[in-house]
Amino acid sequence: MADSLSTTDQPDIRLGADEETVELSCASMGGCAIQITGTFSGTITFEGTADGGTWAALRVCPIGTSVSATTTTAAGIWFACCVGLLKVRARMSTYASGDALVVIRAVQSAPWGAIT
Repeated sequence: MADSLSTTDQPDIRLGADEETVELSCASMGGCAIQITGTFSGTITFEGTADGGTWAALRVCPIGTSVSATTTTAAGIWFACCVGLLKVRARMSTYASGDALVVIRAVQSAPWGAIT
């Protein structure tokens, strides 16, 4: 099993339209980081799935804080616990303009603990 997984191996990691997604398979991983850059206007929703088909909101914490959220309207880096999940994703749930560049990286352990 790999020590880490990342979407950087995928060719297209942009969100530039309503309902577009960037996802990462994270089975056997403990935690993940989601980095969003670019200039965009819209809402990105963080989600996870345990069965591979039913997606639910995923609580994430912006780097440097302990306040959790399930969405963002700005660029930044977020951490999440992905223990037991098959996949995590960032979904452009509402879109107005621009492009969000998304990278998701998962690691086997989650040293910061569970996100509450």
